[in-house]
Amino acid sequence: MTVDSVLALARRHPRWSSFAAVLLVALASILLLDRPLAEYIHAGQSPNRYGFWRTVSKVGQAEYWYGLALIGLLVAFVRSKLAWTLEGIAECRRQARAWWFMIVAMLLSGAAVHAVKFALGRVRPKELFDTPEPLYGFFPLSGEQSFPSGHSQAIWSAMIALTALFPRHRWWFVAIAVMVAYSRVATFQHFLADILVGSAIGVLITLAVRDRFARKASLRIGKEA
Repeated sequence: MTVDSVLALARRHPRWSSFAAVLLVALASILLLDRPLAEYIHAGQSPNRYGFWRTVSKVGQAEYWYGLALIGLLVAFVRSKLAWTLEGIAECRRQARAWWFMIVAMLLSGAAVHAVKFALGRVRPKELFDTPEPLYGFFPLSGEQSFPSGHSQAIWSAMIALTALFPRHRWWFVAIAVMVAYSRVATFQHFLADILVGSAIGVLITLAVRDRFARKASLRIGKEA
């Protein structure tokens, strides 16, 4: 396969090409960077800094974002029952469908991440520092769950979904996703490769679900940018 054919394939399938590129970077990180980076961060980590990133990390808990989507779904449902016009009812149902999209995207990407987690069984970076004998590596079907990062998947899936619903605030959503994903490295819950692949799975599946839902009606709730 020539360079031109590879570039042509990448242009035809930009999302899958981007995902493949992330996987290659993650593989390089596993081989060369993950362990020394974790040790470097651990050596320079202060209690205050650790506490800050631990708080940021909690923002990535999936239940918060499922809760938000369920509240949005419930509000739209109630409003549809109170609407006086057919147009109002249709609009409320469209918004309910938009919140349902967010739930489906998070569920599917979460299922994919957890299937990989249990299959590969990577040890978390904290096992390098919190055990008498440091552990590092992959132990398939062992129950270890470092790779890929579920928090990174959940926050990127939620933020990409919210970007579709509220495009005006998309850069805030991206900033939140980046900070939460990095917090998983800063608190020694995941290696760099873990958050890269978790984030990529969250983005890829959410975009695919968005495209499918958007064929029938717009998912936008907030104002345009």
